[in-house]
Amino acid sequence: MHCKSIMITFQQVLLGLVLVLSTFVSNAQVFEVESSVDEQYTPPEGSIFDTEEKSSNNSAYANYEYKNAIQFNVTSVARGAVALQYERAVTSNIVLMGTGGVTIFQDVIKTVLLGYIFDAFGSERYSLDNSLDRMGVFWGGEFKGYFGEAFNDDFVSFGVRNFSYNLNWTPSSSSYTGPSNVSLTSLSQQFKETNRDFYIGYGYTSVINKNLIGELSINAGIRRIKSSEFSIEDIYNFNSNTGYSAIQLKETEFVQLVPTLFVSYKLGFAFEK
Repeated sequence: MHCKSIMITFQQVLLGLVLVLSTFVSNAQVFEVESSVDEQYTPPEGSIFDTEEKSSNNSAYANYEYKNAIQFNVTSVARGAVALQYERAVTSNIVLMGTGGVTIFQDVIKTVLLGYIFDAFGSERYSLDNSLDRMGVFWGGEFKGYFGEAFNDDFVSFGVRNFSYNLNWTPSSSSYTGPSNVSLTSLSQQFKETNRDFYIGYGYTSVINKNLIGELSINAGIRRIKSSEFSIEDIYNFNSNTGYSAIQLKETEFVQLVPTLFVSYKLGFAFEK
C-alpha cells in the first residue's frame, strides 16, 4: 500500500513537469513569432515608433564623398565679372577654391551706390560718367571649413577676390561746366580700377541632384579700391572780348578702404573623384 501511494505521487509530479514544460515551449514559440513580425515591420519615417538612429545630414546624398567641384558664381555678374571656380576637398571637411575670369562691364552696384552718394556731395569720385573701355581680369581664392561633409553642409570661409576694370571717363554734358567750344570726347581718358575684397563668410552647400550642387553664403569684409578721379581746370581764361580760353584735364589716383557686405550664390557640379 505504501509503494502504491509513492507511485501515485511520482506520477502526479511527472505530470506536473510535463505541463510546465509544454507551457514554456508554447510561450517560446509565440515569442519567436512576435519577434519575427516586429523585425518585418517598418514604422513610418518620423513617427514615434521610428527609433532608428538618423544621420546628422538628412540629404539623400549624405553618403556621397565629393572631392572636386566646378561652379559658376551667379551673383558676381552684378559686379561685372563672369568666371568659373574650381574647388578641391583636401580633407573630408576642408576645401580650397580658386577662381578666374573676365570683367565685361563695370561694378554696377558700387558705381550706382557710391556714385550717387559722392555725386550728391559734389565729388567726382566714383563718377557716373565712367564706362567700360575693354575687358579686365577677375581672380580670387577661398578657404572653406565645413561642419560636416564637404559640399553638403554648413561652412565658414575666408577669402580674397580681385576685380580689375579698364574704364573710360568722358564728362557728360550735364556734368561739364567748362567752355562751350570744347568737344567732350576730346576730354576722354582711359584708366584702370581695381576692387580687392578681403572677407569672411558663412554659408551652406546642398546637393540638388546627385552631382548638381548649389551654394548660398553671406560675406563681410574690407574692400580696397584703387582708382582715379578727374577734374577740368582752366589754364588760360582771357577776357570775354576774345572768347579764348584753354583748359586741361587733371587725373588724380586714389586708394580707399570701404566696408563690404555681399551675398553670393553659386551653381555647379561636384564629383566623387
